[in-house]
Order: sequence, then C-alpha cells, then structure tokens
Amino acid sequence: MHAKTRLAGAILIWAMPAIGFAMNDSDMPGMDHSNHQHGQAFSFGHPGRAAEVTRTVAVAMNEMSFSPAMLELKKGETIRFVVNNKSDVDHEMTLGDEPLQAAHRKEMLAMAESGMTMNHHGDVNAVSVPAGKSGELIWTFTEATTIEFDCDIPGHYEAGMKGVIVIR
Repeated sequence: MHAKTRLAGAILIWAMPAIGFAMNDSDMPGMDHSNHQHGQAFSFGHPGRAAEVTRTVAVAMNEMSFSPAMLELKKGETIRFVVNNKSDVDHEMTLGDEPLQAAHRKEMLAMAESGMTMNHHGDVNAVSVPAGKSGELIWTFTEATTIEFDCDIPGHYEAGMKGVIVIR
C-alpha cells in the first residue's frame, strides 16, 4: 500500500468520530436530529462511570409520578440513579433543562406516531424502564443549575411524570 494512501486512511479513521458530530438533518432526509444526544454536550454534565459514583439515589416511578419529585445534588457529584418502575406501564427518566425536555417530548411523539419503539432509543441522558422492572443511569453533574427529570413518553409528562433537580 502506498504511504499516501495509508496516511489518508489513517486520517479518515481518526476523523470519523468528528464526522458524526457534524451530521445534520439534510444528511438523513426525514429524520430530525436536532435533539439527538449521541455525542452531544450537555450544559449540566455528562454520562458518568460506575467507578466515579459518589452516591446512589433511588427514584420510584409510580403510575404517573416520580418519588421523590425533587432532588438536591452537588456540582461535581457522580450519581447512580436506581430507578424502580412500580407501575403497570413502561416509563423513562430523562435528564435535561426545559428546552431539551420539550424537544425530547416532541421527538418521542414523532416516534410514537411513526410506530417506532420508544424503549432503548439511545439517549445517553435517559433510562427506559419497563413496567415492574428497574434500571439505572449514572450521571456526573458539572454545573450549578436547575434541570428536570421527566418521562417524555407521550402523555406521561402532561399527566404529572416530572421532577426537578437542583444542583448547587
């Protein structure tokens, strides 16, 4: 193989992750990527690693509510959310500020209307939990702010499936 070809291939492989971040709606007609969170930076933090967990917070998913519905956390903490779905319907817990949550609800509605499954839709700031099951989400909070944790499955947020996280 020619040295220039090897170099070009190495550059392409090195640049491939960056290419994904540059993707926009015109790259895949019919798909709205404005709220797609793979590789997206979040102003309030990022996915955490199990080895960095500073504490565990239990959250219960009831029929159409979270318990507790308000959490106070500290900037710099890595939290393991253990989410127990005590209801008879599937739920999710998504972390985000109000604009991010509103966009996610819109995306979830479009997914439901198109017949796509809403479980395991790959958002790094969310955990989908089937009825009667448990799940977990590990998150590192990097900024002092107030965000929401919502279930954005169509109709659930509107029925009261929401909470607030205050990060100090």
